[in-house]
Formats: sequence, C-alpha cells, structure tokens
Amino acid sequence: MIIPCPKCGQQIPATLQTCQFCGAIVSPAIRSAARAKGGDDELEAGSGIAPKTVWAIYGALCWFLILTHGTSLMITLVFAPIANGKPFEPDVFGIVSILIDVVFIIIGICLLAKVERVRDFVTTVCAVGIIFNLWDLLGNMALILGLGIYGVILTIMTVFSIIINGGLIWSIYETQRIMAFDRYDKTRVRR
Repeated sequence: MIIPCPKCGQQIPATLQTCQFCGAIVSPAIRSAARAKGGDDELEAGSGIAPKTVWAIYGALCWFLILTHGTSLMITLVFAPIANGKPFEPDVFGIVSILIDVVFIIIGICLLAKVERVRDFVTTVCAVGIIFNLWDLLGNMALILGLGIYGVILTIMTVFSIIINGGLIWSIYETQRIMAFDRYDKTRVRR
C-alpha cells in the first residue's frame, strides 16, 4: 500500500518507518491505518501496479524472450534445412545466429531465476538496444520511401523492439523495488 508522507506529501510504501525522500518519521498509527485499509499484501510497486501484476508482466516478458529465441533457433536448425531440402550447413552468419539465440535463451532463464547480475546486465543491454532502435527508426523512414510495405514492416518491428526493451527495463526495476520491500519487511519482522 502506498501512502503520502505526512511532511513532504511524496508517495511512499506503508511499510517504511521514515520517508525515503525527506526523512520524516511516519507514525505507526498512519502505517497501521494504511495496512488495515489495504493489507500488506496489497503493497504496490513504484508504478502503483500490484506486485502480482508486475511479476506476471515480468514473467511474460522473460518467457517471450525465451520463446522467440527458441523459435529462431528451431527455424535455423530445423525448419530452414527442411524448406531448403538439405541439412544445416553452418556458415559464419548461421553460427553467430545460433550463439545469439542460445545466449538469449540462457539470459531469459536467468531472468526467471532472478539472478541479479543478469538482471543488471539486461537492463544495460536493453537501454543500449533502445538507443540503437531509435537510431534505426531514422533509417527506417528512408526505407519506407524506398521499400514501401517492407520498410513499414521493418519500422513496426523496430518499434516493437523498443517496447519490449522498455518493458524489460521497467519490469526489472519494478521487481527490484518489490524484492527490496520484501527484504525490508523480513528484516523488520526479525527486530
């Protein structure tokens, strides 16, 4: 549950004893009233979305990462050779494609396992990815003029990539906040 700080008015979790913004002490009466109203299990993430929903979005994005790269791997290793009527013949592009897919499948699994170093790495990679995707959008505008519908499809794929990267950054940040609140609650109970 999120409550306003009695001094500065900023929105803070009801579990905090002091405001994270101004340091003011939040009285136990205010925190108890908030918990009685919504319960600790209703503690919201920084965006105001319930933790169950944030974790569901996070899980969906992790599975999306695993499934899209797993599908790409299957296309490269199984379906493309069947369509071509000959076995997979590795070339540099094919090997790099396979390695990238395997790495992203492993990253998706590590994200589901909540491996902190991987979560930090993915946040950085997604931020860089967004920057490159924004740069690509400029080039895609020229492709629309030159390639017509294919340029439009490439532009839509680039926008979709920006949305997925941004969603991963957001969900990792929000789940980190939720895990921090959970750790805080556990240490508070031990005292």
